[in-house]
Amino acid sequence: STLLVSRDGIESNHGSLLNSPPPLKVGPLDPVLAALAHSDTHRCLAARIASLFRILDGDASRSVSYEELAMGLKRLKVSPPIHLSREDFDIITMNGQLCDQFGGLDGESFNRVIRASVTIT
Repeated sequence: STLLVSRDGIESNHGSLLNSPPPLKVGPLDPVLAALAHSDTHRCLAARIASLFRILDGDASRSVSYEELAMGLKRLKVSPPIHLSREDFDIITMNGQLCDQFGGLDGESFNRVIRASVTIT
């Protein structure tokens, strides 16, 4: 699958600092975040995040574990390549607070992680 993006008119939806993961200043997700920040509308951004989630959810379990996310991100054709450490995963999941009972991110939590991290410049 291919993730196509363009960059006009998106505002980030950060929500409450207590309920959203902290944005990564410089982090492994930056190549994907930069591509997603090029979305034309909120609906377009949501569709691209959902598409990315489906790509990363290799076993179609509707949840991405650390291992699944790290391997999926590494396979994306972005520059520089993405190397997600366990520490990075802990940061974006607020030390697991956003994870489901199996330790993974479901679609809604993944959407929150990405939206909290996308910065429009």
